[in-house]
Amino acid sequence: MPQGTIHGLQTVRGLGFIRPDDGSADLLFRRSALAAGGYEELREGQWVTYELAPDPRGTTGPQAVQIQLVAE
Repeated sequence: MPQGTIHGLQTVRGLGFIRPDDGSADLLFRRSALAAGGYEELREGQWVTYELAPDPRGTTGPQAVQIQLVAE
């Protein structure tokens, strides 16, 4: 499962970005992409796992879904 770091979190808009560990392009995610809820607990720099899915709106590239925090 791919891993990355949370950044660019925009809590008011309910979205943010993940910087993949493999160096590929940043991925957009939406509040609903968290596997177990908990959007309010997300913080900049947290390490997560995720899956990729096409943007359902068709406006951007792939998005991160099924996001889960990695225990540190």
